[in-house]
Amino acid sequence: MGSAHPQESPSKARGLADGMYRHAHWYVLALFLLVFAGFFKTYFSKLGQTDLIRHIHAATAIGWMTLLVVQSYAITHGKASWHRAFAKLSFLLVPLLTITGLFMIHIMLARHPLQLGSS
Repeated sequence: MGSAHPQESPSKARGLADGMYRHAHWYVLALFLLVFAGFFKTYFSKLGQTDLIRHIHAATAIGWMTLLVVQSYAITHGKASWHRAFAKLSFLLVPLLTITGLFMIHIMLARHPLQLGSS
């Protein structure tokens, strides 16, 4: 009888590691750095001047991006069990990221309401 989480065969894991995804963790890390640069002026340079919801949103976003880096590294380096273990964190991070993102949208719209019909 099979286990609840079948292990990938070593040859399949090697196939992933040899393919274009072998360096995926570097691609995600580069994206992470691009996001940091994009939010530097409006968030990171003003850490002491912002509210708690923005800090929670930033922490969950950073956590989620870090999770993507770690998971892609783990799977391409034959650590499928680590990949699955870290995936379980996404069940906490993604809902928190979504909820705080909705709060951020609310805050931005309250500050600058949409002006429908005006050009």
